[in-house]
Amino acid sequence: MILDIVIPTFNKEKSILNCYNKINEELSNIKHRFIFVDDNSNDKTFEILMSIQSKDEDNVKVIRLSKTYGKDTCIYAGLENTKHNLVCTYDMDSCTVSNISKMYEYITNHNVDSVCMLTNKELNIKNKLVNTLLTEKFDNNKTHNRIMKRTVVNSIIQYGKYNTFTRYTYDLIGFDTYYIKYDNKYSYYFNTNELLKHSCKLTNIVKYTSYILLTISLIYLLFVIFKLININNELLLFFMLVFTAIQMLLNYLLNKYNKQNNKTIYFIKDKIGFDEDYL
Repeated sequence: MILDIVIPTFNKEKSILNCYNKINEELSNIKHRFIFVDDNSNDKTFEILMSIQSKDEDNVKVIRLSKTYGKDTCIYAGLENTKHNLVCTYDMDSCTVSNISKMYEYITNHNVDSVCMLTNKELNIKNKLVNTLLTEKFDNNKTHNRIMKRTVVNSIIQYGKYNTFTRYTYDLIGFDTYYIKYDNKYSYYFNTNELLKHSCKLTNIVKYTSYILLTISLIYLLFVIFKLININNELLLFFMLVFTAIQMLLNYLLNKYNKQNNKTIYFIKDKIGFDEDYL
């Protein structure tokens, strides 16, 4: 069984070759293929990847995106270009190569759809508060370091055609996932913009708050018109309330639009080693 390994890179000229060598050493008994997705690095990362590919054409693919899209988009681009029944996504910043072997061993010996590395860090107060506002409960300790079966990968690709792919997508598509805890100094954080794309509850709070502010504004205006209150700068306060409400309502509508139209979009600048003779 061949394992496709998707590795996003950005300005990794000092570590990418070492990463490649360590994975080959760690997986010496497992047939595997690399899919490096470079996020338009501005150092020599792409040149080093080209050198690696030229020396190992049968096992290395390289994709360079047209601009810097971010780690999530790189991973999605890599997933779209996999073909084998087992796929690994590996984040160089947050995981050691030995964990790839642990995930591979578990998924090949147990009836699960995917295996994910889970950090041991406690959620801070901010993350816990944000999570209470979400429709889905996302565990911020779940990482991009995973091994998945083809059914999971296909579902992620299908999801990305209609929605933005993020680290929280895995929780939304379901499937049986086994989590392996490990110590990790790298801290993940909640990306509010990404969470808004997945949370109906949070956007509803914005919507109803805007409605309440608009109602208060209208009541306040009536009080001013009928001279029931006597406050300086009444109209200024009224317009502040109205503008705040309109802004929140527009944010709600914009977010609703994004949920329906914000697909994972990227453009490839270079694509090397994808001839069918290689894989």
